[in-house]
Amino acid sequence: MEERSNRTNWTVLHYSRNNRSVSYHFRYILKRRTIMSKNYKGIHYIQEQLKDFDKSFVNCVIRCFNLIEENKEPDGCLSNTTALYICAKSCGYNPIICYGLCNLDGRDFYHAWLEINDTIIDLSIYGNVNYSPYSMWDYKISLPYIGKYDDSKISYGKFKFDEDWNKSLISQVTGKPLIQYIDSAPQYGMWRLVCRYMNKTLTKELFWQLRSYAENVQL
Repeated sequence: MEERSNRTNWTVLHYSRNNRSVSYHFRYILKRRTIMSKNYKGIHYIQEQLKDFDKSFVNCVIRCFNLIEENKEPDGCLSNTTALYICAKSCGYNPIICYGLCNLDGRDFYHAWLEINDTIIDLSIYGNVNYSPYSMWDYKISLPYIGKYDDSKISYGKFKFDEDWNKSLISQVTGKPLIQYIDSAPQYGMWRLVCRYMNKTLTKELFWQLRSYAENVQL
């Protein structure tokens, strides 16, 4: 998520031309360990909202949420969405990486989320609101959002943009190959993140299998 005006230029994209923000994000997520109790309310919410989904995919979503909670991750919408996209593809789904201008309680922001069968899977909003030092909201939320567009308190502007869109950081990678965005993370960072969600070790064979899910896909 990034503020619409882009004045603070903060984002959940984790992308820069010199890869510094990419490198920081994956060092933060993959190496940091925080001992704390799990958010079982959030876990049960995910299980309930995705009760008709493949259990392997649901577990990927739960692991993603646990990492957001454990690391108090303040951003990550595009990277989390991309990683879950690969997980969903591996489970046989046809997910869509969505992004655009969203609104929550009168605050506009650019954001990315996953969509499967018209169901929004937006875990990163939880970290955006609760943990970002630049949060535009003066309250906390207890859960991420998983559900239908019409049922959400958030107005999700799926592929809707405004005059400031081209100034946003997310727009810098939209229209580019998904594989290019994933490979921009150093030390196979995105692939390692996917494997953490899947609870698997990144082997050469698995790497090429996962990579096939991102080929010929444009952001």
